[in-house]
Amino acid sequence: MSVFRWILWGAGGLALILGLLLWSGNGHAYRNLHMVLGIVVVLALWALAVLALQRGTQRGLAVAALVWGLVTPVIGVVQVQLLPGDAHIVIQLVHLVMGAGAIALGNRLATGNPQSLRQPLKSH
Repeated sequence: MSVFRWILWGAGGLALILGLLLWSGNGHAYRNLHMVLGIVVVLALWALAVLALQRGTQRGLAVAALVWGLVTPVIGVVQVQLLPGDAHIVIQLVHLVMGAGAIALGNRLATGNPQSLRQPLKSH
């Protein structure tokens, strides 16, 4: 799980930095990289969620992470069309919170129950 946690933190940190650059109006050249990093964050989050489900631990949190991983990129892609004008900052803040939340959920899955990380995967 630690590999996925490091991927989550690395890609997530860079995505947040690039997102803030985009927000400031100075990072438009990095928009595609920001989106790719966001996808990497979601994939790492999903991997951590699936591992937790396979271990039979943190089921509720794992399911929430799977759903969160579906919603976060959708908000990111459609945010330019939502609440145009002065109210657009609301959607930008929602996207920021969703991205930071994805990192936090993944971190919680990776560290929430250290004993479960040492358990072998359940065979079905």
